[in-house]
Amino acid sequence: MEAGAIAFAKDNGVTVIELDQDTKAAFRDIMQPAAISWLKDNVDTPALIDEAVAAAKAAE
Repeated sequence: MEAGAIAFAKDNGVTVIELDQDTKAAFRDIMQPAAISWLKDNVDTPALIDEAVAAAKAAE
């Protein structure tokens, strides 16, 4: 799916910068806490955010 989406974007003139795993991890480490905090402040059931994060980590 991701490869198809990248190809589609490139085919439509989008400049795509593909990140290596280390760069993706660094980006995640910097951005995830802020994103989680924002989500918890802006949803009706903040506990669901913790459940979703835990499920995602368990699936890794």
